[in-house]
Amino acid sequence: MTALRMRRVLRQINFENELEFTAVMLVKFATSRKERYRMKKPAKKKPRKQIRRKGHKLPGDAGRSAAKMKGGRSRAAVPPGKKQEALQDQADKREMVKRDAKAKVEADAKAMMKQLAPVAKEINVKIKLAAKLDGKADDHRLSAALLLESARRRCKEAKIAFEKWCEDNVEKSYDEVRKLVAIAQAPQPAKALADLRSGAAARNRKLRARQKVSRDATAPASRAETPWEAADALVESLPDREALSLIEARAKPLGMVVVSETDANVLAQSKKDDPSEFATVDELESGFLSLKASDQYSFVQWAATQIGAEVAGDFSMEEHLTDIPDHLRVEP
Repeated sequence: MTALRMRRVLRQINFENELEFTAVMLVKFATSRKERYRMKKPAKKKPRKQIRRKGHKLPGDAGRSAAKMKGGRSRAAVPPGKKQEALQDQADKREMVKRDAKAKVEADAKAMMKQLAPVAKEINVKIKLAAKLDGKADDHRLSAALLLESARRRCKEAKIAFEKWCEDNVEKSYDEVRKLVAIAQAPQPAKALADLRSGAAARNRKLRARQKVSRDATAPASRAETPWEAADALVESLPDREALSLIEARAKPLGMVVVSETDANVLAQSKKDDPSEFATVDELESGFLSLKASDQYSFVQWAATQIGAEVAGDFSMEEHLTDIPDHLRVEP
């Protein structure tokens, strides 16, 4: 005991001398030990082990045997009616818990579907932009892949079937969606997208090569090209002016002349006209006089050829581009 505590006790007791104080303290100490000893709970005695003899049943054997047959510990007997009520209460509680859990899942799924509606619109916009094959097609395709992966995780949290959601909201087949999701799940999505596109291009080239070989092997032998087809193909490949020159050159040895469609129509119409409608001699003379000297000479040669005659004498005429025909001259 500390000095401070001793002083407090002395103030409470107010003893005259220390000897009396010591005697009192000893009495208190002995009394406190007795009280503590009485407050202790006596230890329970272990029951004496009962010796089981052959053919002798101990108390409680019937309950233990019944519990062993049921596979559990022995319990107090319960009336059938109360037991049935307890079982029914437990079943009702389990059913209520299931209903509450199902209602919560449906509410969460409905709320998540509302949140995913704008995401689906954005995914479809990215897919349409990627289909235009412009310079940013890969960027749009990568954005769509990342959005699809985010939507997949949110569907999983809300217990929504991702495949069903894609079929109802995404304008792509589920196979294409799975490829885009795999790209987004890769450690480097941009590299995965580039590898996928390069691999697809290589597969397409191999497929086209196999198809070409197959067509060449199964195609029937082509017939030989005729000279007419070769010539027609040659003329078709030439420019219009060169093709016309070639045709004119090949027609001349055959006594043919190439004329325009307008001249051919005029010639055909003249053959249909009545001979009485042709020009008279006076009209021919008047027209002859209106020609230039060189044209008159050409006409005379043509007329002589038509009747099987020849122009006697050889003469030449000189004219200038600025010469004015006589019928057009005006006397001063």
